[in-house]
Amino acid sequence: MSVILGELFAFLNPALHYSEKRIIKRIVVPTISLFVMGCMFSYYVAIPCTLDFLYQYGQAMSILSFFEITSFILFVVNMLLVFGFAFQLPMVMWALTKTLIVNTNFWKDNLRYVVIFLVVLGAIITPDGSGITMWFVVGPLMLLYIIGIIAIKADLQISRYNWN
Repeated sequence: MSVILGELFAFLNPALHYSEKRIIKRIVVPTISLFVMGCMFSYYVAIPCTLDFLYQYGQAMSILSFFEITSFILFVVNMLLVFGFAFQLPMVMWALTKTLIVNTNFWKDNLRYVVIFLVVLGAIITPDGSGITMWFVVGPLMLLYIIGIIAIKADLQISRYNWN
């Protein structure tokens, strides 16, 4: 992915103004950091707990669990991608606010609706049918939503300070 992004930036670089390059560089670091944090959370927390839960659930039903390597790798890659993209929530919130599609108070005013939306989204994007994995997605997303609200407020304060 880093090679693809590097080539894309090298292709677009001559057509971009200095301010546009600065904005892209300012966005790339948090986006990649959030994606990596999502993958790390998935790899170290969500996947082991999910596999342990599914194994114990199978044992409780007296079912012997066998994993095919292809389906196991597909499961792990899906979990890594789901969590990596799910952790982009603060960047999506920031982008929607920065482009004036949504005002800054929208995020705080609609918190209860967002909780319902995140639970439904967590149920849709989890690759397995267990509710445990869904809550591993929803919990961090709620925390990231609150972090996104705080980051948007901080960015607004910085923008007001720079204009004065």
